[in-house]
Amino acid sequence: MYLTIIFNLVLAVSAFSSGDRAHLDVRDNDKDCPIFVYTSWRDLILHGDCRSSVQLTSSSGQTAEIRCNVEEGRKVFRFPPGIFEIDEQLLIPASCSIVGAASPNDMANPKKTPDWKGYQGVDTIRPDDNGALCGGGAFETKGCAENDCKVSQVNTGGSDGEGSMHVVIENVRINDFFFAEDQKKIGFPIPGNYDCKTDHWTEECCFCKPNGVRSTQVAVWVPESRNAEGTVDILIKHLVATSAQADGINLHGNIKGALVHDVYIENTGDDTLALWGAESFPEQITFANAVAVNPGIMRPNWYGNCVATYGLRSVIFANITCEAPTLEQPIPQPGGGEVNIDTSMFVFYTSFGGSYPSGNSIYIKGWNFKNLQGTGYTVQEGSLNTFKPGKMVWTKAENGILAPFYLPDKKQEVNVIACEGLKDEC
Repeated sequence: MYLTIIFNLVLAVSAFSSGDRAHLDVRDNDKDCPIFVYTSWRDLILHGDCRSSVQLTSSSGQTAEIRCNVEEGRKVFRFPPGIFEIDEQLLIPASCSIVGAASPNDMANPKKTPDWKGYQGVDTIRPDDNGALCGGGAFETKGCAENDCKVSQVNTGGSDGEGSMHVVIENVRINDFFFAEDQKKIGFPIPGNYDCKTDHWTEECCFCKPNGVRSTQVAVWVPESRNAEGTVDILIKHLVATSAQADGINLHGNIKGALVHDVYIENTGDDTLALWGAESFPEQITFANAVAVNPGIMRPNWYGNCVATYGLRSVIFANITCEAPTLEQPIPQPGGGEVNIDTSMFVFYTSFGGSYPSGNSIYIKGWNFKNLQGTGYTVQEGSLNTFKPGKMVWTKAENGILAPFYLPDKKQEVNVIACEGLKDEC
């Protein structure tokens, strides 16, 4: 049983970049689940065709229907049990919702795999052209196809490139279809994959070989947009992702108002929860009741922390759990630079264009920081202000509280207020 709901949005659903098919699996306890090819249902969603019902025939001859009703001004498409293949970015019209059969996730036990499998990507590598996270999300909002809108005029899903407004992504499960088969490959060393001495990755092999774990690049990707208003009012809740080749959730560019809460994400190839404002200064952003497990493991020892920011105006992190290992031999940046994996629970970067304007604010309200065996990290066992292999960094916040965060570059003023509880004011 499971449910996929997307309210009031224009959203691009991107399957992958490898050319194979991904699945949007909305099964309900049906062992002989019908498979519906993409072309049989694509136009219905793409054109917002809201007839009372549309008959479908599966590849094996089974029949089902997608029902559509107008509810409170929205076109609500209700999908039957089945596997719905998708092999391109699908741009969902504004004021449309996609609803599956029932909720897939028990947020009290997010590791529990239901009988169905959810949204499944099939990438087994993070390609070189995606090194800075250009697309590849299971769910994407409208915006630019490149990380920087000035690079090209191409937009996500053939959209206008303007930011989405009033988007809800709720009760989705991502990359669980093949997880039982592929989980033994997670973190497994691949010979010849660790020539990461320079940034000339076309000349050397720095994770150029597939890890064999079938996933999407990202669970949710909000790209930079072309309009001055940016992306407005994003809600992501009750999301579970068992793996990702790149980030778990990445909010990029000019965003005004985003709430991510009650999510569980493990086994990423980059940061688990990322806010990448660059010079666009996102504000009124909140991450709450989120669990991040084993960041960066899809590219072992290379890059990724539970929470990372790259420029912002204001953000709140409330009741975040981070489970991450300490590493004795992490891979430094080319040329012997900083280590960028498992350095602390929260890392506030100025790289990738990250800028923090005057008056910026970061609130950390409550945290649970532990290793993969469940033992909590302490200030006494960590390092202060500076990373040391085998230790997690702790830093004194503006209000004098020592908290598990790290400022690799002290050239910009990043204002961090921390409190161990969830008080309104730290």
